[in-house]
Amino acid sequence: MVNQSFTSFEKAKEYVKELGYTLKHSHQFKEDRSFIFKHKHSRKHLYLRSTWQYLDSNSLDMGTVWTVQSL
Repeated sequence: MVNQSFTSFEKAKEYVKELGYTLKHSHQFKEDRSFIFKHKHSRKHLYLRSTWQYLDSNSLDMGTVWTVQSL
């Protein structure tokens, strides 16, 4: 089960491509952005979404955090 967080969309997208997934759907409405990726050779899917939250647990800085979750 995959559950990773990134502060950069490019790093999250690169991580998903390294795992062997390709883009299937994208949903974007105002600040809410999400993507569904499908594995090339199996029926596995990943969900990449953006959320507005704390950048790390040790600071009060807030920003967009990209979360990769397996479906």
